[in-house]
Amino acid sequence: MVHNGTNSRFPSVRLPDDGPISPEAWSQRPAFGDLTRFWLSRHQMFRDLMSDLRARLRACEGGDLDPTDPDTALHRDGRFLCQEMLGHHGVEDSVYFPRLIVLQPSIAPWIERLHSDHQDIGCSLDRLSQSLSQVRDGARAVALVSSRLTAVMELKLRHMQAEEETVVPVILTLGEDQLR
Repeated sequence: MVHNGTNSRFPSVRLPDDGPISPEAWSQRPAFGDLTRFWLSRHQMFRDLMSDLRARLRACEGGDLDPTDPDTALHRDGRFLCQEMLGHHGVEDSVYFPRLIVLQPSIAPWIERLHSDHQDIGCSLDRLSQSLSQVRDGARAVALVSSRLTAVMELKLRHMQAEEETVVPVILTLGEDQLR
């Protein structure tokens, strides 16, 4: 059984080999290939971008970065985060998740919840994007961006952990080539 001990809202999933696959063992599995590596690298990129944005917001709050300059990394990376995350979710929802359900029907409840997360994260990303366009209005706008980034981070970090605990073991059991 794969059980997500940190995210109890997800049901248990029975994999074909009925054995847990710990994150430490992922790269040792023959099915751990370029697709899984790329997917996990995108998740790490999101973690890094959110952390960098948090640091830039602190710099704005401390007066070390001008939030009114639309060419700053705050604006550029904020827009990039929103666009890339939405695109990433779109590929998962339209390509990988439906294929995974066909290959392993028992994960359908997990996939439905992950898809629902994508919708919630998308709404939070829209609010973050809107607040980024207002940040030129000063300190109140920076505080708003900060609170909205916090909301995105809370949802996305929890979601990525659940997704990795759910999807990676299935891919490693069934084989990456099944998703192509």
